[in-house]
Amino acid sequence: MGVQVASMHRTYYLLDTSITKRTNMVKYNELPSHIVPYEQCNLIGSAVPDSKLHMPMFDIDDPANLEYMGLCLPGAVWIPSRTAGHWHAYIQCAMPWTACAAMLIYHIEMRTIDLRWGEACLDQKQMFLRKPLSTEFIP
Repeated sequence: MGVQVASMHRTYYLLDTSITKRTNMVKYNELPSHIVPYEQCNLIGSAVPDSKLHMPMFDIDDPANLEYMGLCLPGAVWIPSRTAGHWHAYIQCAMPWTACAAMLIYHIEMRTIDLRWGEACLDQKQMFLRKPLSTEFIP
């Protein structure tokens, strides 16, 4: 479904954290625009810079969904969220937004991702997650 390209990466943003404590749930009036190097970011967007592609990622809040999501997202890199017991899944290939949206809709209907987070991503036409604490993997 996607193109695996080692040189591609997601977009990294510095968002004013006083706006919300849960940056991955907020519906922005405007998309974050302050793009920074990964080391300075606190928010990761699925958009691949200078392209019309996205590298999907998912916020998994319910530990009961981890096994199912693991089967649905083979090859994804799983990183613990900043919230204990929650996980982020990063898919390491790029695809058009329409494919990402189809994946979101499927997982919303299956109730494997948070409805509010999924709807916010669909509204914004980009997936957003907070920067992980782990330094072993750069999304």
